[in-house]
Amino acid sequence: MRSSSLFLGTTTILSALFLSPSCVSAQTTTTPAYALATSYSGSTFFDGFDFFSDADPTNGFVTYVDETTAQDTGLISASDGNPVYIGTDYTNIYNGTVGRPTVRIESKAQFNHALIITDLTNMPGGVCGTWPALWTTGTGEINIIENVNDVTNVKTTLHTLGQCNVPDSTAQAGETGTLTNTNCTYDPVTGKGDEGCGVFSTDDYSFGGKFNSINGGVYAMEWTSDWVKTWFFRRDAIPSDITAGNPIPSNWPLPYGNFAGDCDFDANFQNQRIILDNSFCGSWAKVDFENTCAATTGASSCAAYVGNNPQAFTDMYV
Repeated sequence: MRSSSLFLGTTTILSALFLSPSCVSAQTTTTPAYALATSYSGSTFFDGFDFFSDADPTNGFVTYVDETTAQDTGLISASDGNPVYIGTDYTNIYNGTVGRPTVRIESKAQFNHALIITDLTNMPGGVCGTWPALWTTGTGEINIIENVNDVTNVKTTLHTLGQCNVPDSTAQAGETGTLTNTNCTYDPVTGKGDEGCGVFSTDDYSFGGKFNSINGGVYAMEWTSDWVKTWFFRRDAIPSDITAGNPIPSNWPLPYGNFAGDCDFDANFQNQRIILDNSFCGSWAKVDFENTCAATTGASSCAAYVGNNPQAFTDMYV
């Protein structure tokens, strides 16, 4: 995922601009004003992140490397005036228990309520075996941008431990996407509800190869006490207030995802850190691989395909 800074007018920011509501008395709680709180860009981009190098929690066929290893092997680069690069090993074959080397970074800062705007021209998705994601986690989890394998529609999903139910607001003209589940609650004892409540964008250029073919676009996620909303704008349809650095979500078209309803958002989502990773296989992607990619690739499993076909992941960079 390479991106441009919407507010600095450069091409040095990688993933997102993090904003929080400012205290402006003229604004109501339903139409908050936003001021830039945190920006990650340029040669200091990685200073704002920790590198995760433990075993993948989703049992993916990956080896997350530390910062030194990522730098030495060319998986990351950051300099002033150039796009930040976060890639994966696309040279070597891995046919044992060691997964394909890649990167997962987690912000040092934590957020409570935010408008996160992400401008990307390339994303590492749309290829069999892949599971890239931009998400936040702390108390609860907000998967802002993710999907698996060769799909071309972005999905946003919420996961909570406390009660959280969101009605399908499509019928109420509250969102344009397709809701897959209304119950966001996960039971860690039984495992029930691990799919969370998710919404697919109906724009089939919102993820993967088709997204890359149109030079990408802008994603936005607004998280307040009353809702989580998500938008995708193609490059030629980015709202002017975003490009001007004065985003006003209430002026935008309907979101594709509108999570609101019987849910205490303040209790269910707290102290969120931003995470960006380019994973392979894992609990979701490997199951989907068997249904969607096994026949077309001829591979016996997701791990076998990812391990033996490095050339397939040449463009799998953030």
